[in-house]
Amino acid sequence: MTSRTVNAIPRMPRYGRPGALLLLLLAGCGTNPGGGQVAKTDSTAALPAIDPWKEAAAQLRKANDPAACKAALLQLNAALGSRSDVDAPPALAPDAEARINALVPLMEREKAEVGTVAFTPLDSAYLAECYYLRDAARSLDAAGASPAEQARQAFAWVCRQVAPSPGLEGPRVDRPPTAVALPPTAVLQRAAGSGLERAYVFLAVLRQLGIDGCLIGPPDAGSKPALFAPAGAKAYPNGPFWAVGARVGVDILLFDPWRGEPFPTASDTLARLKANPDTLNDRGVTPEEVKAAAVFLAAPVSSLSPRVQFLEGKLKDDGAPALAVDPAALRERFVKESAVPNTPVAFWNPPNDPFAFGRTLAAYLPTADGGWDE
Repeated sequence: MTSRTVNAIPRMPRYGRPGALLLLLLAGCGTNPGGGQVAKTDSTAALPAIDPWKEAAAQLRKANDPAACKAALLQLNAALGSRSDVDAPPALAPDAEARINALVPLMEREKAEVGTVAFTPLDSAYLAECYYLRDAARSLDAAGASPAEQARQAFAWVCRQVAPSPGLEGPRVDRPPTAVALPPTAVLQRAAGSGLERAYVFLAVLRQLGIDGCLIGPPDAGSKPALFAPAGAKAYPNGPFWAVGARVGVDILLFDPWRGEPFPTASDTLARLKANPDTLNDRGVTPEEVKAAAVFLAAPVSSLSPRVQFLEGKLKDDGAPALAVDPAALRERFVKESAVPNTPVAFWNPPNDPFAFGRTLAAYLPTADGGWDE
């Protein structure tokens, strides 16, 4: 619990004998001059109730590692379960649940996670991850830069922090890897990863910068898992995608996390690339595939719950990280504010794929920490 400074109780003044005797007589008298009983007061009744949200915010200002986040959310759960005077997160309304399920493919265990009212162990890990990534975004010192420059700086930072690993990049199809993609914080701590993991870290950092990120691939990529290889391939080169994007204004800046570089200037945005589809012959993408390219969105499962959105609102004045994602609003921005109209936009979260961006954290963590790994 957060330590609070307790004001020192002032010492009582010393009285002479007459004054002390008078005080004792008054204190011992059980009736007032009118004969009625002296009203007794509860010394704790006047103390204001502690706001658990403010207490959690103060605690997270001091420390926001996994243990601190777990303690803060456990404390909130205890207060929400025992006090009726505390603001509580709303339950997931049936119509909201239907809207989420219509946009984001969720497994049954994910639907249960999103619909739970109380904070879960997975929320603690997710909250700590978001604080970690918020600090990573702040380390760029790009507050005064344009969104496009912030995205370029973030991508360069990711490529410096996550070195390409031959053992993780393009695994052979006859040797399925035990882990195709780890959650962003684990990748950063490992300091090495695949191109897909670089894309995941980039998406996570962009969100802390307030920039919408996406993945670019063929229209049918939405149903393909992270561990995907074209027919006849000997390795899993990129998964189902060939670019990662950052929405800046009405266009989407394109980056190649597998090569660790932005796209060439002539095709650095999706609109320019579709207008010049022949510029990617050296990247294994045909002009026809460029013209048909679709936009895929991804959001951590924890970010979809009303309780996490409520938590973000309560912590916003304390420098909280970006926590919640409104999938309908996110998709709307890509559809309506687009320099490339009629480009398909959908969420990527293929069922039963533990390495999809939205569920990497849950798939990585043991069950004791709210994950699925037994």
